[in-house]
Parts: sequence; structure tokens; C-alpha cells
Amino acid sequence: MTGDPPPPDLTVDARAPLAVWRRGSGEEAVLLVHGYPDHGASMLALAQHLAGRGLLALAVALPGFAPSAPVEASSADDVCGDLLRVLDAVGVRRAHVVGHDWGAAFAYHLGCHHAERVDRLVALAVPHPQGFAARRATPMQARTLTYALELADPARGPAAAADRAWVTSLASTWSPGLHREDWPLVLDTVCSPQGAAQTHRLYRDDLAGRARPTGVVRRPATVIHGAQDGCITPAVFCGLEHLFEQGLTTHLLPAAGHWPHLEQPDVVHPLVAAALAG
Repeated sequence: MTGDPPPPDLTVDARAPLAVWRRGSGEEAVLLVHGYPDHGASMLALAQHLAGRGLLALAVALPGFAPSAPVEASSADDVCGDLLRVLDAVGVRRAHVVGHDWGAAFAYHLGCHHAERVDRLVALAVPHPQGFAARRATPMQARTLTYALELADPARGPAAAADRAWVTSLASTWSPGLHREDWPLVLDTVCSPQGAAQTHRLYRDDLAGRARPTGVVRRPATVIHGAQDGCITPAVFCGLEHLFEQGLTTHLLPAAGHWPHLEQPDVVHPLVAAALAG
């Protein structure tokens, strides 16, 4: 993506106004949710691909990440309530959910606690939340959690999240070699006073356990992740099959890092479309 992203197609009245990009016009809908550090427009290429497969694709900017407005409470329960408002606003009772990073965490949460609103889900780069127990238990994996503890800290978190050099270094570690022409726009979003404060709230509320635990996912799920991910290594994804009531399909991409849909769109876009088609 070059230049400014296209303006959102609609604004949804959730707890605060949420920006949504709409692609396609199919009867079957898919909700696309970005992660961190990123902006909502990063999901537009995938949204366009899915629209070309006959789906109504809805890409949302998470609360607090422009052009969406900020919120205070930022647990998975809170944010998933906002995402359901998006479906309500467009008259969709049930949709697929595709999420990257934080968006993947919210997809799992929806598939557990709001399965009646979810058809199939695809998680990019992030395992089921219970996989993070293994991450904390392994010294090598525990070191990768330092950034999360920093961002959750009330004294240091907002300042770290506003530091463009620190955030860039973080992303470079997670996806070595990934060059994004839209990266200055991502930094404008996540490192703004609003974006930095919202980032802190996400990590604060997550590490404080302010949401219901994400348990068994009750809808068919697919996970796509990269072997070169410097944030979450492949070992964290292992042994989680029992947490998926209707099955789990996993794709490990040997050359991809933390943004597989941006690094290898020619591979990932068809994988996502196939997963949603069942």
C-alpha cells in the first residue's frame, strides 16, 4: 500500500465510533481484524481477495487505532463486544473471522464465547491463548514476552508505545527482512498519543486477566504462522488440538515471520479463502 489508505466506508457506533472498510457484496460475510503494531488498512488486500471470492469482507480498525476512537476498557470481552456491534450494524448474524496478532486472539475469544456468531475462523501468527502458558514456561520463549510487560507497565508502557524507533525495532525482530511501504502510516497510528495509550490498555488488561479465559473454540479453525517469527516461535503452537471442538488445521510457512499475510500474500490469501470455504 502506498500513499494514504482509502477512507473507511462506514463508522459503527460501538462503545466508541469504529472505522470499517467494506469490500464485496456477498451474502456470506467475513470480519477481518488487525493486530499490533499495525493499522486496520493492512487487512485490505486480504479483504479484497476474499471479496473476489464472493464474500462480504469487513475490515475493522480496532478501538483506539485511528480512524477508530479510543476506549478505556480493553479486555477481550470488551473488544469482542465492539466487533459484534460491527456485525449488528451491517445486519450480519453470523460471519467468518480472520484475525492477525491481537485480531487472532479476539477471533479465538469469539469462537469460544460467541460461537453462535462465528462460522469459521482463521488466526494469523498467534496460537490459542492457552499456548502462551508454554511460552511463559520456557526461558527462551519467556524472553520474547519482555515487550508485553513493558507495554503493560503503567509508568513505561505509553512512552514505549509512542517511541517510533522502539516499535520499528520490535517489528523488525518479529519479521526480519519485511519492508512495508506503509510503515510510516502504521507508526503514525500506533505511536500517536491515542494509539500509544490504547496499546498500553490492551496489554494492561490482557496481563491483568480482566476478560473471561478463552477456553475451547467451538467453530472450525485454521492457523497460519511463520517459522521465522521472532515474536512467537512454532513450538508455542504445538499440542493445542484439544482446544478446538470442530477441528484445527495448521499451516507453518518456513520462510515467513510475524506478518505472513503481508510477507507471502500469494500463499496466504488462497489458504485463507480455502479455509473459509471449508
